[in-house]
Amino acid sequence: MSVNQFTQNSPGRPQPKEIKPLNIGEVLRSYFGYWPWFLIALIIGLIGANLYLRYTDPIFSSSLKLLIKDDKASGQLSELSGLEDLGVSSKREQNTENEIEIIRSTFIMKEVVLNLGLQNKVFQQGDIRNVDLYNEGPLDVLAWQPLDTTGPVGVSLLVNSPANSMNFKVLYQNIEYNGRFGSRLKLPVGYITLIRKPGVAAGEISNIIVQVSDPHSTLLSYIANLSADVLGKKSTVLKLGMTDIHPKRSRDVLNELVKVYDASQVADKNRVLKNTLSFIDERLRILTGELGDVEGDVERFKSNNQITSLSAEGDLLMGEVNGYSRSISELAIQEEILKGIKTILSKDPSKFEFVPSNAGLTNLAFASLLQSFNQLLLERDKAKITLGANNPTIAMLEGQLSNLRANILNNIGNIHADLQVSRESLKGREQSLSGRLGALPRQERELIEIQRQQSIKQNLYLILLQKREETALNLAVAVGSNRLIESAGIGAKVKPKPEIIWTLGLLFGLIVPISLIGLLKAMNNKVWTEADIKNNTNVPIVGNIGFVKTGEQIVVSENSRTAVAEMFRLLRANLQFVGEGVHNKVILLTSSTSGEGKSFISANLGMTIALSGKKVMMMELDMRKPKLASYLGHQKGAGVGITAYLVRDDIAHAALINVSAQHPNLHYIATGIIPPNPSELLMSPRLASLLETLKKEYDVIILDTPPIGLVS
Repeated sequence: MSVNQFTQNSPGRPQPKEIKPLNIGEVLRSYFGYWPWFLIALIIGLIGANLYLRYTDPIFSSSLKLLIKDDKASGQLSELSGLEDLGVSSKREQNTENEIEIIRSTFIMKEVVLNLGLQNKVFQQGDIRNVDLYNEGPLDVLAWQPLDTTGPVGVSLLVNSPANSMNFKVLYQNIEYNGRFGSRLKLPVGYITLIRKPGVAAGEISNIIVQVSDPHSTLLSYIANLSADVLGKKSTVLKLGMTDIHPKRSRDVLNELVKVYDASQVADKNRVLKNTLSFIDERLRILTGELGDVEGDVERFKSNNQITSLSAEGDLLMGEVNGYSRSISELAIQEEILKGIKTILSKDPSKFEFVPSNAGLTNLAFASLLQSFNQLLLERDKAKITLGANNPTIAMLEGQLSNLRANILNNIGNIHADLQVSRESLKGREQSLSGRLGALPRQERELIEIQRQQSIKQNLYLILLQKREETALNLAVAVGSNRLIESAGIGAKVKPKPEIIWTLGLLFGLIVPISLIGLLKAMNNKVWTEADIKNNTNVPIVGNIGFVKTGEQIVVSENSRTAVAEMFRLLRANLQFVGEGVHNKVILLTSSTSGEGKSFISANLGMTIALSGKKVMMMELDMRKPKLASYLGHQKGAGVGITAYLVRDDIAHAALINVSAQHPNLHYIATGIIPPNPSELLMSPRLASLLETLKKEYDVIILDTPPIGLVS
């Protein structure tokens, strides 16, 4: 029901509205009338929450804990600490942040994807969403060979097969193809081989979707779902997390990731050891041939000269010679190693290769320099994987490698000079034995010389053989620089969380209606209730009139008892208290726009007052769209209107007055002819004079005026 407010104009400037505190109860009551909105929104929200929980793929999360070993920082014994006496190094220093980047690198995840076959997925087709079967599906992809490897290499197929059958049908791009399990099937985009999964009964395969994706795009999606966090500022323990729509796959990916990462750590360490082992094997191969030649010379000399053993003095001299020979052999080994390292470093200035660092060098500072070079080379290779070959960090690391190489080559020259001095000193001592050797028989002296060469070769061979065993032992017991503390379990559901979704559904049922109602209230430019006037103005309200649906213009009569008639009577009573003590009251009615019921209220208010025995004059001053006179039964064009009175001075006011057919006390003045200049006519002094005259003749004068918001 539309409500019209009726107010009295108060003279003077209106007083400012007093600001009242917010009344929560009143605000809540204002929303109670919209309860159907809340009910509908609540039903929609709960239905939406139920559909979301039912048809959204759940997300599962698995996690594991991995210790990145840092023996230098922790001071703890490692698995290899008991082998240090054999030349096996056990100390490692790890950068946790670098290891995180390696774990999240594409080459690690690529191995995981290929090992687990993650690029191939099997789904059970559903009405709304497809169910991921992972390893529980009835078939698997044995091989996929795309015809064009430059473009998208994926394919999606719908597979069906009868029970106990080796034949199947594939639907691809709405075209059906017949295939046989274990045999290649040619498709427009490539060749695919499907097999029934071993251990699965040969039952019917119905509406199974097989998706083969590009391994690179697959690994990128898993890297995006992989999280790695350090547990504590001083800790080297990593917590790795993986989210996936299947709980077992999230577990398998994490466990396989640790295996691949550990294998890559071992492979990095073995690169240096294999290079050292290859270097030693090459030297042993050469020495084996030389040692065989010398031993043959000894055997032939003894046979030709029929010498079986040396004399006592010869044995004594031979022992002293062997001592010097061993020392000279060790120096020779050092020189050979330096020569080999120099060859490796000088081979190609634009490339870097690992150098032997556990081949028997006695200069600890130089050996440390070689280890630093190899470690920096490993970091360069890891950075290439994680950052890319064109990253500025790669150029910085290669600059450091170039400086280290120059420093190593410079040290090789200095160490070689020191070794030459030591060798000359040993040769000088060896020459002191020449006098004693001269006293021996010629044949015995020659035998000692040959055996001395044999001893030198044997010592060289034994030293290199020992270093080879040490390097092979390092290679055999190499372990990764990490330890699995807690393996990954089957993923736990992390979203959607039912309690959160149901809460959001309830909030939808509250927030959406409140927002819409608030928006409508904010955009509202109409007066709907008395509270709208009371809360925004200080204008007194003298009554409210209900909307009349019957279409009648005069709803008040002497015997009427309708609700709207009673509203007009209440309005008449309230008007008696407005301007109390003032007689011959003049009431002006207006509104903001046309069609709000000014003429209706004017006619019925006048009728109500006339019924009380007062003499009422009603003036139709809406000269643009006059309606009041027609409500009172006035014939259009009949009699003289106020327009003619304001224009012509010869018309008396008595000629304007008409008596309504509804009541003898109800008189009215019609507009008459609609003028072209109503605003100017209303400014005529004859109108003011007319009002003064009518005040003397009538108890109440009602002015029906144009809408104040549209016209002047």
